[in-house]
Amino acid sequence: MAANGPQPDAAPWGPPGAPTAAPPLADPPTTWPPPAGPPPTPPGRGGAGERPGGRRPRRLVRRGLRRIAKLVAVLVVVQGLAIASLNLWTPGTSRFMAASQPGVVQEHVSIDNVSRNVIAAVIYHEDQHFPTRVQAFNWGEFADRVDRHLRGLPDESGSTIHQQVAKNLFLTGEMSGTRKGVEALLAIELAALVDDVQLLEIYLNVAQFGPDLYGVCAASWYYFDRPPHDVEQGQAIQLAGLLPSPGHVARAAGGGIERIADGNPTSSYTIANAEAKLPRWFAAHGLDPVWELGIEGYAEPGDGDGDSCSTMPAQVADRIAQEEQESSAG
Repeated sequence: MAANGPQPDAAPWGPPGAPTAAPPLADPPTTWPPPAGPPPTPPGRGGAGERPGGRRPRRLVRRGLRRIAKLVAVLVVVQGLAIASLNLWTPGTSRFMAASQPGVVQEHVSIDNVSRNVIAAVIYHEDQHFPTRVQAFNWGEFADRVDRHLRGLPDESGSTIHQQVAKNLFLTGEMSGTRKGVEALLAIELAALVDDVQLLEIYLNVAQFGPDLYGVCAASWYYFDRPPHDVEQGQAIQLAGLLPSPGHVARAAGGGIERIADGNPTSSYTIANAEAKLPRWFAAHGLDPVWELGIEGYAEPGDGDGDSCSTMPAQVADRIAQEEQESSAG
């Protein structure tokens, strides 16, 4: 018998008489919480869908930084190899010489043919700790120099031989903090990669001893008419005294150093300072710095080859002749 009253509508997908059910659920969102609006258009390769600050710009930045890091690493390796190669040869020129061209007078000489008086005088005057110091410079002294530079005060301590070689070979005389920083980095590499005796030979060949006059070979012949192996102690002291300020001297008539050639007494002061101090160092320590470096024996006269500087270089002879001619004409 059928029941009285209205019957519930049968669900269209269920058996007759089943209660009405909710429609089926939609697929769940792929992210949580669901996006408030329609999903963004996937970014394309440089298309309009690329959003500022998205993943692609960050990837480009990271990629660029990696490339820069690789380039820097390659440059460091190449620079290190170039500096290490200085153990095998002595440069015939330098950045300072290049800035003075034309007119530079310089001739290479092996350290075997350099008077031990010259070597000791240079070490006593320029860098007394050179034979025993492991690093390029003392970090405490370097910090003091930086502080004095920042405060605009004069540099009273001076550069070590490592720093001077770095400056003479690769840099200029510009007095800036940036140049000093680069000089320090190069000096550290030189100390780590180049043998001390080889570095000293480089220094003796690129150091400036007068206007456009570089290297102890040219200097010994120009001022004293003698080869570098034959330089006496007093002459060696004068040459060492030239190193802080070599720009205001000339050859004296008949030989020797005219100390105030252009009216500027700076070079005269530095030579006089060396003559006052270095004889006491020689009296107390003799040639000890030379022996501490492992240099054996005394300077050899040489056999006339290109590295012995046993004869006056043609450039020096020409310069002396030209100066004497100008002097007689004046």
